[in-house]
Amino acid sequence: MKHALRPLAVAAVLATSAVYFSGSQAATPDPKGWYGTPVTDGRADRVVEIMPTTRFVNVDENQIVKFVVHGGRNESFMWQFNGARTVIPLAAIAPDGAVPQAVNVYVAPDPLEGSLAE
Repeated sequence: MKHALRPLAVAAVLATSAVYFSGSQAATPDPKGWYGTPVTDGRADRVVEIMPTTRFVNVDENQIVKFVVHGGRNESFMWQFNGARTVIPLAAIAPDGAVPQAVNVYVAPDPLEGSLAE
């Protein structure tokens, strides 16, 4: 009896997997969400000007930063760094084509949260 139910159980698992992995669930998550959140309005904690010679920027976790890009299309955009503490290419979070050169954003821990050593 056990062996007779095995093919039926395997078919059920395969059918469930096919439904789960098809359609919108199979879509890759937006990697920008790992870095934080775009901000469309409100107050920025800090304004950072990106000049043609800028190669890196330091920010703190949870900071809302307004980037003003000089050169290229002269755009500005805001971002809240409430994602991963990591090194982020600015072009990965900027509007397409807004940053003409390679700029890295270094995200430091939020200084208001303290440390585990305290």
